[in-house]
Amino acid sequence: MAQCPDGYDIVMMPRGQEWEALRRAINEGIDDHLEAVRFTQSPEPHRIPAFNKAKLVITPETLHVLVRRLMEFYDENDNEDGGMVDESQQMASVICDTLDIELI
Repeated sequence: MAQCPDGYDIVMMPRGQEWEALRRAINEGIDDHLEAVRFTQSPEPHRIPAFNKAKLVITPETLHVLVRRLMEFYDENDNEDGGMVDESQQMASVICDTLDIELI
């Protein structure tokens, strides 16, 4: 993606529904589209007072795969999984908003 030539940084606390939504999207491996999400992870969590945050850098070539998977999870589960579904959709929306991409 031209908007993030060095990758898309995601920094978050490694727990909770948002982390679980991201983990599910990344850990799916190669999917029906024969695509996978590639990323790098910082070896040490960022040290921020009172918080340990994990940093992932999603490669520009696979960012669209992450967004698609987050939205597919939302579409497939359509509120069956409660907050996890909301977090998946919200994360996809935030990624697209920060890159000034319209999510359709």
